[in-house]
Amino acid sequence: MDKNEKKNNPAESPAEGGGDSQIKLLLFVVLGISLVAPVATAVFTVKSINQNVNTLKPTPTPGEVHEGEKAAGSPAVEFFDPMEFLVNLADSEESHYLKTTVSLGLVGAAEENAKSGSGGGEHGGGHGGGHGGGKKESALLARVKTQEPVIRDTVISIISSRKFRDLGTVAGKNELKETLKAKLKDQLKVEDVSVYFTSFTLQ
Repeated sequence: MDKNEKKNNPAESPAEGGGDSQIKLLLFVVLGISLVAPVATAVFTVKSINQNVNTLKPTPTPGEVHEGEKAAGSPAVEFFDPMEFLVNLADSEESHYLKTTVSLGLVGAAEENAKSGSGGGEHGGGHGGGHGGGKKESALLARVKTQEPVIRDTVISIISSRKFRDLGTVAGKNELKETLKAKLKDQLKVEDVSVYFTSFTLQ
């Protein structure tokens, strides 16, 4: 074999074969990086978003109570037995009256929210038998029950000062409710009181 044939034989040109292998290896590395980089970036972005979402706390709206806050320190509401009223209104031209049932939601001081040892059967009679024998009630309800005559007198006095047209609208009912709330809160010495009309019939 002469020298020219030896130079032209590919099998005997190691330098050329090695160069092709290096180029192919470099292409594989570049291709691998181009495929892995977007995936890694996407994973990092998703993790960052999840961390930010977990650290964000919703801004509470006025009056809103979240579950954690409710369990931690939201005051308990005690409901006083419904009371029925039939009250003549202040109309002079015609005779009108209001027949209504009023329920109170009471919030007392923390020490009054604890259950007392007295049974709830004492407050029977006029309210359908009370809470049932032996059931414990809060110190708040026990105290407010002793003031039921005051509550009834207040409700009757305020309702009897209203006229038929005053109570015939939603605004009139709400005004009556707010007036009762303010007056009873002051008289009963409680943290808060809500007034509920469970029946409301004008005649």
